[in-house]
This record gives sequence, C-alpha cells and structure tokens, in this order.
Amino acid sequence: MSPIGYVTTAISENMIGPAGLAALPSPLRESLRALATGRNEPVEQTVWDICQFFVEEEDERAEGTVLEAVTFYLTNYVYA
Repeated sequence: MSPIGYVTTAISENMIGPAGLAALPSPLRESLRALATGRNEPVEQTVWDICQFFVEEEDERAEGTVLEAVTFYLTNYVYA
C-alpha cells in the first residue's frame, strides 16, 4: 500500500502488522519503536504520521510503499 492509501484509510494494526515491521532492518525497527515510545504513541500511529508527512509534502515517497517511506524517514530524519 502507498502512503497516500494508508493515510486515507482508517488506522489498523493489520495494515502494517508484525510482518511489515519485520521487513525493516533490525536497527530501523528498533528506531521506529523508540520513536513511537518517545512520542508516547503506538507504532501504527507513528507510521501513519510518517506517511502523512510525505503526503503533505507531496514527496515522491507518498507514491511508493509504506515500508519504503518509513525506511527513508528513519534513515534520513531519525536514524542518521
């Protein structure tokens, strides 16, 4: 699913689920969990916020996959 589709659909754990997070490299997965914990919100909400960021910015990553958008965000804005 693209970030555009993700932000226009009701948030659901099944949309990214454990298998989706498992596709992230371990350091990025831990970074995402730490980011969510620091924001005091579920991981799913953090993923939604990341997707919303790219949609609002009209960034090309809004048309890729959620996994690609999250990976790019964590690598370039958080994990760097």
